[in-house]
Amino acid sequence: MLKTWRTKRKARRYYMDGTGESMRGEFDESIKTLLKAIELDPTLLDAYFVRGISFLEINRNNQALLDFNFVIQNDPDTSTNYYHRSLTYVALGMRDKALLDVTKAIALDPKNPDYYKYRCILYDGMEDYKLAIADATMAIKFGDATGGHNNRAIVYEHKGEFQAAIDDWTKFLELDSNDIAAYCLRGILFEKVGNIEEAIADLKKGLKKKDEIDDKLRIQSEELLQRLEKRF
Repeated sequence: MLKTWRTKRKARRYYMDGTGESMRGEFDESIKTLLKAIELDPTLLDAYFVRGISFLEINRNNQALLDFNFVIQNDPDTSTNYYHRSLTYVALGMRDKALLDVTKAIALDPKNPDYYKYRCILYDGMEDYKLAIADATMAIKFGDATGGHNNRAIVYEHKGEFQAAIDDWTKFLELDSNDIAAYCLRGILFEKVGNIEEAIADLKKGLKKKDEIDDKLRIQSEELLQRLEKRF
């Protein structure tokens, strides 16, 4: 009994070390360390779970799936297990299975806004905009207003409802006025609905800190601003 206790304690120590390595981005080392934990204690589900995350981070997706499958087989009632397997299914191009897993995660933890935001993205990619908007709205309801308005604005834009998207970006910016990219995104939408003065104002505000914007959005915003200023 004492030997077993010591073995499990040593396995737990390897698990803690491997978790730290994973959090620092040292994924290869994390996988090696967690293997030691698993060899000492094959029942240590936490070690499989973190190793799955490390596998996923370095695109060893099939091995990640094996770890998450094992965790779920032995712990079928924890939402985060399904959420991470859903991420793995997306990486493997299995969107339908990913959707089933995140829906299971929501059933187990129905007030987690992160799950709704993630499923919103899945639905958006499937062009099921009605369900995507509903999930973004649930994320807002359960405490993540910034993330929910962000996601919902993107869905409305994809749906072609530009004014609704503008309204969500406005609500988003009321909560986070330091998000420079949001001004550019709203500025682009203002131009689409014919509000040119508002578009110019937003684009100028966003481009004041253009180093904080990704290259694609920066180039799009600069080109649009140049065209608008020539016209007005």
